[in-house]
Amino acid sequence: LSMPEFFVGIGAQKCASTWLYQILSDHPEVALSATKEIDFFFHWYNRGYQWYEQHWTLMPSVRVFGEVSPSYFCETAVPERLKRYNPNARILPSLRDPVDRAVPNHLHEIRLGPLKGPDLSFEFGLRNNPMYLEQSRYGYHLSRWFQSFPAEQILILFMDDIETDPREVEIRVQQFLGIDTGHRSAALD
Repeated sequence: LSMPEFFVGIGAQKCASTWLYQILSDHPEVALSATKEIDFFFHWYNRGYQWYEQHWTLMPSVRVFGEVSPSYFCETAVPERLKRYNPNARILPSLRDPVDRAVPNHLHEIRLGPLKGPDLSFEFGLRNNPMYLEQSRYGYHLSRWFQSFPAEQILILFMDDIETDPREVEIRVQQFLGIDTGHRSAALD
């Protein structure tokens, strides 16, 4: 048996990465990590490949395996680390309007607790956290990914397209990964 193909959903944060994870989670030809955000190539790289690879059980029916970690999108070391691990990896960045992305990011920071105090305004969040803007520098971050991987290994997804026609986007993802396009995820809508 040949080894299944490998893919990574890379975000950006608040850009439908959970949707991507969910539509792939019930596909019979996909082995997805049990945890959505392993963050190996960013936070846990020091644990090594053996630690990383224990996140999947590859059954004979599996054609592709992978993970979805939005933290990978804007971290500078990740594209080359991922390329060293698997130069044939398929990359799935998901994006949305930068302002529409930053507002839920702000609410996420309030909900998780890093942003506290009497002023929880979006404007204060922008001044306080440089990552609000950094994560929305799509051209800059994508250029690093395209330096590490050829264009045919990268499929950019847009949240507007997912909201307009989720099934069409699901089929594009399935075609890109080389898996059965007849499968319709229970999480699609």
